[in-house]
Amino acid sequence: MKKGLWILWVLLGMGLCAMIFLVGLFWMGASSDNQTQPTTASSHAAVSSSRASSVSTTSSVASSSTAVTSTTRETKDVKPLNHELVTILNGVSNVKAMEDDSTMNNHEITYSEFYQTGGRWYWELTSNKRGTIEKGRILSDQGKTDGMEWYLNMSSVTQNGQHYTLKFVGAEDYLYSIETSFQHLKGQYHYGDNDTDRKTKTLDQFTDTATEESSTRNNNEVTYSKFFKTDDGWHWRLWSNERGTIEEARVDYRTNDGYSTKLKMMSITAAPGQTYTLRLVDMDDGEYSVETSFQHIKGDYQIN
Repeated sequence: MKKGLWILWVLLGMGLCAMIFLVGLFWMGASSDNQTQPTTASSHAAVSSSRASSVSTTSSVASSSTAVTSTTRETKDVKPLNHELVTILNGVSNVKAMEDDSTMNNHEITYSEFYQTGGRWYWELTSNKRGTIEKGRILSDQGKTDGMEWYLNMSSVTQNGQHYTLKFVGAEDYLYSIETSFQHLKGQYHYGDNDTDRKTKTLDQFTDTATEESSTRNNNEVTYSKFFKTDDGWHWRLWSNERGTIEEARVDYRTNDGYSTKLKMMSITAAPGQTYTLRLVDMDDGEYSVETSFQHIKGDYQIN
C-alpha cells in the first residue's frame, strides 16, 4: 500500500515538471515575437521618411524653377523707355505728389511718387492711413497718344509680379494724373514747386502778425493772420479777439502761378484732416491777401 502511494507521488511530480517546461517554451516564443515587431515598424518609418525627403526635394526644385521662369519672363518684358518720357519722369521724380481734392475718396490723402533705383524706374502710391497701396516697376511704355497721355507697362511689386497698364497724363502746371483698372486706382496729383529755398523765402516774409484791413472786415471784427514754422513744417493761423483761433492749418506744399502762391493746406482746428487750397498774394510793403472757399475765408492783411 505504501509502495503504491510513493509511485503516485513520483508520477505527479513528473507531470508538474513537464507542465513547467511547456509554459517556459511558450513564454520564450512570445517574447521573441514582440522583439521582432519594432524592427519591422522602424523599417517602415525609414521608408516613409525617405519618401517625405524625396517629396520635399521635388517641391523645392519646382519652387525654384517657378521663380527662375518668372524672373526670366519679366526680364524679357523690360525695354528702354521713350527718351521724352524719361525727361518727364526726371522732372517729377523723388517728389511725393499730393492728391488733389477733386479725386480723394473719404478724405483720404494719397501720395504718388516716381523714382529710379538701380537703373530701373518705379512708381509707388501711398497714404498715411494704409501705407504702401501699390508699388510697381515700369517695364516699358506704349508711346504717347494725342495730348500728353502715356501708357506704361507695369509689374506689381506688392502683388507678386502681376502685370497691368498705368495711364500717366502730364506733367503740366505742377500737376499730373494716373489711372489704372488694377485695384481701380485713379487720381490727380500736385508735385508742386520742389525749390525749398524759394518756398522758405516766400513764407518767411509773413511770419510777423498781420492785422486785417478795414476794407475786408465783417461786422467790424478784426482778424489776425500769421505764418510760423514748427517741427512738422509751416503752419498758418487765423484768429480774432472775439472768437480766438478761427483756423490753424499745416502747409503741405505750394505752387506758384507767377502772380499768387497756392498753398495746399490741411486743417487742424476748424475741420481736422480736411484739405483745401489757400491763395496767398503778396502785395508788397508788408501787405498780403489770403483767400479760400474753406470757411469762406478772405481778407487783406498788413504786417504790424
